[in-house]
Parts: sequence; C-alpha cells; structure tokens
Amino acid sequence: MSLRHTAVLLAGCALLGACSNDDTASSLLHLDLLDRYETGAFDESAAEIVAFDAASKRLFVVNGDSKGVDVLALAADGNLSKIGSIDTSSSANANWGGANSAAVANGRVAIAIENDNKQLNGFVALYNAADLNLLRVFDAGALPDMLTFTPDGNRILVANEGEPDDDYLVDPEGSITLIDLSAGVSSATTTQIGFSSFNKFVASFPHLFELHTFRGGRVEVDVIDTSSSGGSPAPPARSSSSGGSDRSSSPGSGRRSGGRADNGDDRDDDDADVSRARDTLKRCMGAVRSDGVAMLTDFGLAREE
Repeated sequence: MSLRHTAVLLAGCALLGACSNDDTASSLLHLDLLDRYETGAFDESAAEIVAFDAASKRLFVVNGDSKGVDVLALAADGNLSKIGSIDTSSSANANWGGANSAAVANGRVAIAIENDNKQLNGFVALYNAADLNLLRVFDAGALPDMLTFTPDGNRILVANEGEPDDDYLVDPEGSITLIDLSAGVSSATTTQIGFSSFNKFVASFPHLFELHTFRGGRVEVDVIDTSSSGGSPAPPARSSSSGGSDRSSSPGSGRRSGGRADNGDDRDDDDADVSRARDTLKRCMGAVRSDGVAMLTDFGLAREE
C-alpha cells in the first residue's frame, strides 16, 4: 500500500440485508471510518500488511520504510495508537533485511524477514503478541514474501519468492517453507518444499512464462493461502499458471494449475511427463502476474486476485 501519506485505516462494518433464495437479493456491507494511523512516511510502502491479534487488541503493521513492524493498540472506542515496534532490520540481526509479511494466530505473531542479501535464505521470526517477546527464529527460503497460519494455528506456510539479482547472475529458486508448531515452539520443525520437478516444463512451454524471470527454470512464489481442509494454493508470481501444494498429506505431494490464460500447446514431445503436462495445461487457465490468492471455501476453489 503506497500512498502519499501511508496510513492504516480502521473501519467498523455492519451487514445490511439478509440471505435469500431470490437470486436478485443482495447484502450490503456498510463501513464507517473509526480511526486512522499515519506512519509519517511520504510516498513509501510503510503500511503494506496488517495483522490483528484479537486477544491483545493489537495490530501489527509491516513498515517497509523502517524495515520493521509497527505495533498499534486498538482501544475500546476504536482509536488507534502506536505502542511499539519490532525491529527486523540489520540493527536487530546482522543478516536481517526487513519484514515483508506478518500473520497472527493463537497469540503469536509470525514475521517473514528477508535476508540482508535478498538472494540468500531469509527467516521467519515468531513473537508473543502480548509482550513482543521473541520466541524463535526459523530458516526460510530466499526472500520470504508472504506467510500465513493454518486455521488451527499449528502450521505456518511461507511463500519464498526467490528473486534474482539485477543482472540475473544469481537466481535462487522460489519455494515454500512449512513450519510445524503442533508439538510446541521449542520442538517445531521446518520443511522446505521446492519446485525442481516443475523446472523441466518451463523450457517446454516458453509461451507460458517470462523467460527472463524463469531463467534456469526458477519459479518465483509471491503469495500463499490455506483452506480449512488443509490445501494451500501458492501461485508463482511470474507464471501464467498457478502452483499448489497439498497440505492434507505429505509435503509437496500434489501440484495443480488454474487461472485465466489459455495454456494450450499442440507441439509433440517424446517425454511422457511433458506430454501429460501439456494435456493438463490445455484444460487449465492461468493468470499472468497474479499478485494475491485467497481460498473461496464455499466452493473449495482457489481464487486469484
């Protein structure tokens, strides 16, 4: 969110109308502005991601300008006030390069932190929402760009973008990091999920990809989401198709495509895997440069935004 003056807006909402079997009936959502918090940064991405912890009544705002996370208190009357911040810059840790995303579950705040060298593996820092105590730091992939908790709060899913350097001489692979907290923070484990099995298809479908970004078959993963059933779609940000990993079974056990661009390809190929992929892509649609994803749980479908 980059505005003239970057701000956090708090709105109260009320749902007007009721559900009806009549297809013409609709519900209206009415929003009233309760308060506004301005970072003071001019024309910068200083309030891009906001996560709310209901127990502590705190908002955690990713501030790219300060390379940290602003902590706001929400009063009973809806007023916002800054009560602190979490430093995710190199001042706090020599290898930290700033926060990219934040998520909250079960009184814990997870923050995706890029490496000071973007092409190196980043980190996920886990804090207590109530007192901002650092609980643990986990290793992630290159440039963790977004993270989210599963609905039960027992797992963290991280989309690692894997952005190349300006000259494309160093191009880390995009990936997903799965952090399992089900046995407790101290016993938590991490699993890195890559897309190496997908790489060989890139050269076979050049019209599907921006080749300067997919040099060497590198997938960039910008966003990730999870459903109540455990599925976690994670569309590569620089791809015409969407990739997903099935969290309901073993890590990386499934991949799927979806979206809005015609992926058909009529070329012959002797490789059976590529041939099957070509047939699958003919039946799929992809979204060019998708910048967000959310689960439409009513129909069990992934929706790109």
